[in-house]
Amino acid sequence: PPKNYPERPTPWAQVMRLYALLESPSVAGAYQFTLYPGEDTRVEVEVRLFARAPIARLGLAPLTSMFYYGEGMTRPRGQWRPEVHDSDGLLIRAGDDRWTWRPLSNPLRLQQYSFQLDQVRGFGLLQRDQRFAAYEDGEARYERRPSAWVELHSGSGPGRVMLILISTPDETNDNVVAFWTPAETIEAGEMLAFDYSLTFGDSSIPEQPVAHTVNSFVGLGETAPADAGIYRFVVDYAGGALREMDEAAPVVGKVTLSAGAVLLDSYVEYIEASDVWRLSFLVDGPEANGMEINAGLHLDGDAISETWSYHLPAQNSLQAPP
Repeated sequence: PPKNYPERPTPWAQVMRLYALLESPSVAGAYQFTLYPGEDTRVEVEVRLFARAPIARLGLAPLTSMFYYGEGMTRPRGQWRPEVHDSDGLLIRAGDDRWTWRPLSNPLRLQQYSFQLDQVRGFGLLQRDQRFAAYEDGEARYERRPSAWVELHSGSGPGRVMLILISTPDETNDNVVAFWTPAETIEAGEMLAFDYSLTFGDSSIPEQPVAHTVNSFVGLGETAPADAGIYRFVVDYAGGALREMDEAAPVVGKVTLSAGAVLLDSYVEYIEASDVWRLSFLVDGPEANGMEINAGLHLDGDAISETWSYHLPAQNSLQAPP
């Protein structure tokens, strides 16, 4: 088990520093945590790990959160609140500055996702929807839940950002896990140095220049239930170049689907009431395997938004029996 050692701060100290030792059958390690308080709380983490046995999947900079229900799934029977979650998505910044947003869900069965990258600069579990009306919970105040953003200092090298979603029957369980894992197995006797910063606070990432996802709506297509395998996806974007975009600008959507899924229609429109650009598309998906979808906004052939990355399992809450 880890052992923690706080450093006694001086009366004029601006930071707090903690040390920790990790002891397990497969790995030993030493940590230094330097905490910087403020409107956002930043923690600088220095990690040195020593493998005692081969480790095929080493979870680094782990984050946990809770997603009971929200956009993209049906509301559980008897629940009056519109949404209940501490985070609503996973954001990834790749080494080449590609940004990917994966909305969270509460699957009927455990789901595990792997985002392969040559380099990752950052990732985090964010609570982007910060409107009280999205939750209507005067006690839990989910709109105030902080986002957590990991920024790697020394470069990650090839590996994967892992996202694990665990089915939960209520909001008392942290059912979301995200972490970074190197591509190569860590061999016995090997030392790994891994330094990163962890920021808790607002969901905005100042370094993100492209438009970001505001809403992700998923439902059965207009022809359901006659064609129950058809789904309507609605994704709202704001920010980036869209801030100064004329509503008549020729913004188009680009949608890619996993094998077997068919794109039936797609269009982009500006929604003045909420000041967002909406990508709406209809998909006929394979019932047996579910489907993987990537979508985004483009102008004159260039991407102007993050990539909206979504997985709809074959067994999902939209198709679940009442």
